[in-house]
This record gives sequence, C-alpha cells and structure tokens, in this order.
Amino acid sequence: MRRLFENKKGQFILGGIALLAILLIAAVAVILISCDMGMIRTRCELYFMNDAETSIEAEIREIKYSDPNRLPENVVIQLMKGPEEARHKRIINRQTKLLHMSNDNGKINVDLTSDFLGSDSARNMQAVYSIVKSLCSVEGTKGVKVTVQGEGIPTPDGGTVGYMTAEDINLSTDPYTSETKIISLYFPGREDKRLHKTTKSVRVADQQPIEYYIVSGLIKGPAEKELASVIPSKTALISVDTQEDICFVNLSSGFLDPNIGDKAEPVVYSIVNSLTELGHINRIQFLIEGKKVHKFGSMDIYGIFTRNESIIG
Repeated sequence: MRRLFENKKGQFILGGIALLAILLIAAVAVILISCDMGMIRTRCELYFMNDAETSIEAEIREIKYSDPNRLPENVVIQLMKGPEEARHKRIINRQTKLLHMSNDNGKINVDLTSDFLGSDSARNMQAVYSIVKSLCSVEGTKGVKVTVQGEGIPTPDGGTVGYMTAEDINLSTDPYTSETKIISLYFPGREDKRLHKTTKSVRVADQQPIEYYIVSGLIKGPAEKELASVIPSKTALISVDTQEDICFVNLSSGFLDPNIGDKAEPVVYSIVNSLTELGHINRIQFLIEGKKVHKFGSMDIYGIFTRNESIIG
C-alpha cells in the first residue's frame, strides 16, 4: 500500500511538472504572438556584393519593426548581418558596429566604427553605396551620408563623401544609367615577355574614374588564353588619382612580390602603357601604401614612368 501511494505521488508530481511546462510554453507563445502582432512588416532592397565582386546587387528582405523611426536603423543592422542569398557576398566588414544614426527630415547620417574601412578604397566606396542604396529604398529618405568615427570618408579625388541619393549611384544592373566604355589593356604573351594589346568593354557604373577600371582589369587578368596575368595576385588597388597628366597608382604592399625578379618590366609597363592609352595621361607614378618605393624585382620604381613602345609586341 505504501509503495502504491509513493508511485501515485511520483506520478502526480511528474504530471504537475509536465502541466507546468505546457503552461509556460503556452504563455511564452502568447507573449511572442502578442509582440509579433504589434510589429510592422515591410520589404526593403538590401544591397550586397555580387558573386563576381564587380558590383552590388539588391536582395529583397522582409524587415520587422515597431517604430517607423527605427526602420532605417533596422535596415543598416540587416546589412551588417550579411546576405541570405548564396549568390551574394558580404560587403560590410563583419567587425563593423553602428555608432550613431540621425535622421533630419529625411537626410540620414550613418556613423560607423573604423572597422568599416579596409585597405581597398574601391571596396570601401562599394560598401558606402550599399548603405546609400539600401536606405534610399526606405520611403521618405532624401539623402544618406556615411561617416566613420564622425569623420568623412575619403574619395579618390582627395575629397570626402557627402550626402548621396540612389540616383548618384549607377550600377551595372541599371541599364539606362550605366555608361559603356572600351578600355585598352596590355598583357604579356605566355610565350614571350612582350606586351600585347587587348580591348575590353566595361560598364562605368559608379563614381570611380576610368583609370580605376583599367588597373582593376589588369589585376584581374586577361580573358585570352594566349595572354598571361603578371600582376602579383595579392595586389589590391587602394586608389588611382590623376593630376594634370600624371596618374598616381596607389597599390597595396602585396604588389611587392619578392619573387617577381626579372618579370618586373612587363608588370610595370602593362600598367603604364594601358593607362597612357588615355589621352589625358602621359606619366605614371607608382605608390605603395601611399609612399614611393625603390625596389620592385629587378627595377627601381621610385621615379615617374612614361610610355614604352619598344616592349609592345
């Protein structure tokens, strides 16, 4: 009798615990449903890097919010989380944090931590464009300015990025606002060190100068199988700026490949001869992380370079 009583007592306790767990789950579900019922849903265009890393593309994302004034902030937070679609890549550095946002009658200022800026100025601008285009998909946005630690972001021409609208940014996916141009690129042949001219059609789809597309195309390499890519693979284009007839090409330290040796000449003149195809450029000054350097393989690249026709095949 005592054992039977104890068994029934245990069953009663277990049954009570189970009932309590069910009630708690139900209560939580009611709270979640109540909270969700108070949320507003809207579909926004969030811009991320495309798979080829040549431009940014829109990804439709449903965003929930309770306060309309917080919608722009939620958009930026979703951007920093990264894309959901496999065809897109993250454009904003994962370590970036949002410091402050202000909205003055539709003019939005987004202030971020210094992690937002990397060594590649072109990619930095793409990240700025992604924020601007995404926030401009929110109704009522009149302009967006992105700052870092309260300071303006440098532009290739030496200025800083101000307020921008979606119309200021032309993407390759915007067929009616992009401009197509033909650029000339010089690559060495696989069987010789002489340079061979090839042409490429590019969509000038943002605020980068045409010089940016030329150097980027050289870094990416040729499409033709008989031509070789010689620029060191770790090279990143930091900036390219033309003053009068001198083009200042600022590259990352990855350009200084210690194994370049006697391949230095075709590397240097692939850049020099490609850029001097532009009518307004006659001279090239190489910079590494913003500074002039001497040693690059078998060459001294401290001085200014002019076009070299003798190396052209």
